[in-house]
Amino acid sequence: MKYLPILGLIIILLLSCNRKVQNFTKSNERQFLDKELKLSFFKDCLRYGNNNSEPVRQVLKYDISLQMDFPLGVEGYKLADSLGRMISDRIKADSIYQYERYLGNNPDFKDLYGSRVLLHCLDFYDSAELDSIIESRAWWNR
Repeated sequence: MKYLPILGLIIILLLSCNRKVQNFTKSNERQFLDKELKLSFFKDCLRYGNNNSEPVRQVLKYDISLQMDFPLGVEGYKLADSLGRMISDRIKADSIYQYERYLGNNPDFKDLYGSRVLLHCLDFYDSAELDSIIESRAWWNR
């Protein structure tokens, strides 16, 4: 009985709190899935753009930006994977072009050779091309 006033006070406090409940609408779900696909693409782009190197795989292994409950389904993750591979091909072509153009295949400059992985991955992540690919997926409109 002596805890009744405390329990009553707790109930009053909980009921008087103004809780903001977000309705999970179709557009919220769509935004969530679009972002999930973009993040999955970005992760694959970094992995393939760096030739699936062990240090990059280790960093990405511990990143928990993506959901763990497989919200995109097999087809969504296959799409992200294929887009990551596509951009990694662009990265390799750009690296060869940059090396031949600016360094002239001079062996003295081997240490300057590199790839612009972040530039290409971020450019595509923020591109209208990726947005249109996401928008055109018929399976996306569940």
